[in-house]
Amino acid sequence: MSTRNQVIQFVNSLNGPKHIVLFCEEPEYAAKIEYMFTYDGLKNGQNCCFISNHHRMDIPFMEANMADAGIDIAKYRAEGLLHFMVLNSQKDNPDHGISGRLLRNLSRIPRWSRVVYLDNASEIISGNIISREKIELQADLKQAVHELGALWICHYEVQDIHSILDTKGMAEFLMTHDAAIYLPRGSSGIAMTLADAETD
Repeated sequence: MSTRNQVIQFVNSLNGPKHIVLFCEEPEYAAKIEYMFTYDGLKNGQNCCFISNHHRMDIPFMEANMADAGIDIAKYRAEGLLHFMVLNSQKDNPDHGISGRLLRNLSRIPRWSRVVYLDNASEIISGNIISREKIELQADLKQAVHELGALWICHYEVQDIHSILDTKGMAEFLMTHDAAIYLPRGSSGIAMTLADAETD
């Protein structure tokens, strides 16, 4: 799929459980897709969670943008369907990174949720390599997401998607996901299911 509408349609057509990776150079466009993904779940009574690996998530800014996208923030927060979570990036074992912290915090996420996790690609890539440990943790996270019944988007902001895709270990990393979305700057974007999506 290559047009912006097709990328949005692809996201809206996904049924859980799915572990999805999204690489974006334009965070504003990615946010539009993620807010639509969230709204689609909220309208159907699904819990929706935004998770950040940073010390601080600008929740009022996100809520304002979500409201601009037509989401009734007060309604869904009052109903207990819209959640925000900031993971402590200093506690636990920092070498395990985001996947390890997410695995330890899955009990805080309601079953059958729609989840958007926000981070920078530097969390998974070090020295142009994705380590075996990071890949194995992503595989464990994929299994946990499936057991949770979640539709889960891992959003990684990058400077250059093409160079990221040349990273050593990227092919194996992608295979720990059910689908991938690429949003290069100035492009419509590409969305696709991945080869092993039906083999778990």
